[in-house]
Amino acid sequence: MIVPLALAHLIADCAPRVGPVTMNAVVMYESGGYRYAIGDNTVRRSYLPPDAASAETLARRLLRAGHNIDAGYAQVNSANFARLGLDARSVFAPCVNVAAGARILRDAYAAAARTYGPGQLALVHALSAYNTGGYWAGLGYARSVYATAHALRYARAERPAPSPSGTLRAVPLRLAGGAR
Repeated sequence: MIVPLALAHLIADCAPRVGPVTMNAVVMYESGGYRYAIGDNTVRRSYLPPDAASAETLARRLLRAGHNIDAGYAQVNSANFARLGLDARSVFAPCVNVAAGARILRDAYAAAARTYGPGQLALVHALSAYNTGGYWAGLGYARSVYATAHALRYARAERPAPSPSGTLRAVPLRLAGGAR
């Protein structure tokens, strides 16, 4: 799975305190990289509105009806909107959404690290909490995000380098550094 370059840059700029491989994997697993994605947890249905106005209108309608929704790139849950100062419009702003998702994940990681120590075990439990609000209920989700991260890490190729003759030559794939 390849993260579009513009989205990878957005994630790097708006979620600088979360490992880029981790945040790219969360975004790609949650929304497939679709900015206006909405998941309605109340009726277990997904929506892909075509634009910001449609996404905002649908989100407002679902929220007014008392639905629990996930919205945007990072599928930020509506239970977090008030705490993060979000609403049905702002949650679809790309950087706002990614930053909100990163904050939720960072907060979950900090809490998990106090219990499990820093590192991968804390990240697994933080991913679980990101998805379910609890440190154990979403371990399958954490496994899926790890699988997505693994796929992304091998899908990132360096820019092809010019050969001395001026033609492009193949560059081997390499693992992204600093993955968490």
